[in-house]
Amino acid sequence: MKKYKLIIGFIAALLISSRLPAQQEIADSLTTLLSKTTAENERGRLHIKIAKEYISFDTVKARDHLQKGLALADKSGDNMGSGMYHLYTSYLLCNKGMYKEGLAAFEKAAGYFTKFISDKKITRAEKAAAEALLLDAELSQGNVYLELYDYEKALSVFWKVLKLSEQTDFPEKDAAIAVTYQSIALAYYHRAQYQTALQYYLTAVPYAQKSGNQRMAAESNIYAAMCYTLVRKYDSSALLLHRAEPVVLQSADAVLKTSFFARRAELYRFTEKWQDAVDNYDTAIQYAKATSNIYMQATFAHAKARCLLKLQRITEARKEGMKALELARSIDKKREILESQKVLSMVEAAAGDYAAAYAYSEQYNTGNDSLHATDLTEKIQLLDKKYQSALQEEKIGQLEKDKKMQELISRKRQTINYILSFSVLALLVTGLLAIRNHLQKQKLQQHRINELETEKKLMATEAVLKGEEQERTRLAKDLHDGLGGMLSGIKYSLNTMKGNLIMTPENAQGFERSIDMLDSSIKEMRRVAHNMMPEVLLRYGLDAALKDYTTEINNSGIIKIIYQSMGTEKKGLEQSSLLALYRIVQELISNAIKHAAASEVLVQIFWESGKLVVNVEDNGTGFDPSILDIAEGIGWKNIRSRVELLKGKADILSHPGKGTAVNIEFIHL
Repeated sequence: MKKYKLIIGFIAALLISSRLPAQQEIADSLTTLLSKTTAENERGRLHIKIAKEYISFDTVKARDHLQKGLALADKSGDNMGSGMYHLYTSYLLCNKGMYKEGLAAFEKAAGYFTKFISDKKITRAEKAAAEALLLDAELSQGNVYLELYDYEKALSVFWKVLKLSEQTDFPEKDAAIAVTYQSIALAYYHRAQYQTALQYYLTAVPYAQKSGNQRMAAESNIYAAMCYTLVRKYDSSALLLHRAEPVVLQSADAVLKTSFFARRAELYRFTEKWQDAVDNYDTAIQYAKATSNIYMQATFAHAKARCLLKLQRITEARKEGMKALELARSIDKKREILESQKVLSMVEAAAGDYAAAYAYSEQYNTGNDSLHATDLTEKIQLLDKKYQSALQEEKIGQLEKDKKMQELISRKRQTINYILSFSVLALLVTGLLAIRNHLQKQKLQQHRINELETEKKLMATEAVLKGEEQERTRLAKDLHDGLGGMLSGIKYSLNTMKGNLIMTPENAQGFERSIDMLDSSIKEMRRVAHNMMPEVLLRYGLDAALKDYTTEINNSGIIKIIYQSMGTEKKGLEQSSLLALYRIVQELISNAIKHAAASEVLVQIFWESGKLVVNVEDNGTGFDPSILDIAEGIGWKNIRSRVELLKGKADILSHPGKGTAVNIEFIHL
């Protein structure tokens, strides 16, 4: 699923700006104050505050005031002003999609604010304002980490900022908490955990409303609507967009309007209202141009091209696809380049220019492979950093344990002295310790008995499953080598006879049909044998086997399966584990086909934080999961047995008429 970018920040704006109804009014008020101020450091800060108000709707004026503010800050040696300059410059950079440059600017801003706060000569009010700006810079760094796909680091920053915001008592505390919850939601959205993201966006709404910031409340509703769209709850999405619309239409904030019209375009695209989607993408693109956000222009352009293609407006679709490709290349956004090439391949195929379609397809495949290789390298480097960090923490932990051990030895010596001095007390303590040890041993023995019983059950389950797989292997081999060989021999004999017999045209036609039926039988027999023991699983691994299996189902036309995987090439899994994982996914898809009356199934399998996650969602009829506690079917019993064998944890989310989602996590593979 496509991921759209969002940078949320401006806590400092909430903490130090006035509550005038429009940013232009705030800028005008600050300009009036600037004309009455003589101190260079104050004038520099006012220029930068004015620039901040212009960022979202007039970047030219914003840059002009930023440069004037920096010159005055440098002249007066004002660390506060220099920090504000880098903070708001980073907003401009991030709005253009220049996230690495923005991160560097945020780090510079944090450094200047830290220097300013350490100055003992500043007033309490100045310190509070600087601390608020520092908090803003840290939160914004977390959002940049999102754009760099380091989700764990981003979440660690967000939770830190949330804790600090909750512990601090400042006027705009509710607004700061709302912004932080929005950022947390965004992190989960980037990880395709849309239900979790939706939860935190909705959590942000009451804080934004309590703060009186209608823009922020509208923004939370817009992005909650986005999540509702992605989980196919379109009525809820439309309701939240309707709530946000009055605030959006009255606002002069181009960033907010870009977000609103883009989300509404997505809703129309998902509900196949293609022309409405095109109209809203056009509006979103215009507002993205107003903020010079090339990244969003490219994203909306190739999304618009898809809608035009659905409307059979091939020439317009090609034009939008080319525009998206040019914009994406201008900022070197590889994922958007790939999406544009993919769309153009579809457009040229629809136009009948298969040579051009093939060329774009080859460019997409080559770039996609390169991007995956780059992502893999970055993940390996990230894992190495985490390993080194964990190693260092382990050393520190060992030193702390040694220190505690020395303290324990010292305490024992004191205890011995007390025992020698007070023999009666020593006897009492000894008796109590003996009783406690006896109870502890009984507890440990019972715990061990429970563990042995669990292991026994798992061994029995493993034996049954292994027996099933062995029988599948034997039957597959018998079918392929035995029956397959016999059928192939019969076909060969019939073809030989055909050349030696004189038959009427009617008999010849019947003879050919018989051979065709024999070919179909051989193919069906091989398909059954392959499903019973897929050779590609043993040779090439789980990812290749699942791709092969889902492609086969898609080709049959029974149901549409979307298969997504990441990191499944991880080595070290035993053959029995691979077979169990394959059977689990196979059974879940089979359930969706047999019982759910679904038209589409999403299958995701990926490694996350050292655990393997399997997620299977369908848009079928759904059911009440509580019925599984009363009467499980054979299919679900097989799934549960294999999950327990691999020491995994399975969760089912389903409601009648709302589809089914099964999430399984394996930590000990």
